[in-house]
Amino acid sequence: MRALQEFSYERAASYEDVDTFLRSHAADGHLLAGGTDLLVHMRSGRVSPRYVLDVNYVPGLDMVLETGDGSLRIGAAVRLTTIVNHKAVRTRCRALSD
Repeated sequence: MRALQEFSYERAASYEDVDTFLRSHAADGHLLAGGTDLLVHMRSGRVSPRYVLDVNYVPGLDMVLETGDGSLRIGAAVRLTTIVNHKAVRTRCRALSD
């Protein structure tokens, strides 16, 4: 495993922070949500972003929401264990919980 290339890390506090980051760093930035896959890809050299924005602390991105039309909204920061154990996911989106 190789050392990580130097990058700028920021923590988002709002949807506006994420929007601004994506507009500014579409070509050279990545979002960190959970982080395992991104860090593995960075260590292997598959990706080498200059900028990383941590979205784990943006309110609402860690929730599974049932909408009025019967669909589900799964936030970018929802942990896999939450998805697997969520009653609505098990009922409506069985493939995600298996």
